Amino acid sequence: MTDESRDANPDDLKQWAEDVVCPACQAPLRFEDATVTCSGCARTYPIVDDIPVLIPQRATPPRT
Repeated sequence: MTDESRDANPDDLKQWAEDVVCPACQAPLRFEDATVTCSGCARTYPIVDDIPVLIPQRATPPRT
C-alpha cells in the first residue's frame, strides 16, 4: 500500500461517492460526518476505519 492510498482525502471520497449508489435502492449517496446516507431510502451506512461499509444489513433502517 502506498502512502498516497493510506491518506484518503475526504474530497476524494466525496468524488468517489458520486459514482457509487445505495446497494439497496440504487439512489445516490451523500457523505456526512461519520456515515454515508442514501438520498433515496435514507439508509445510513457506517464508516469504519475510514471505509464506507455499504452492506444493507449494517445500515440503519430506511425511513417509513
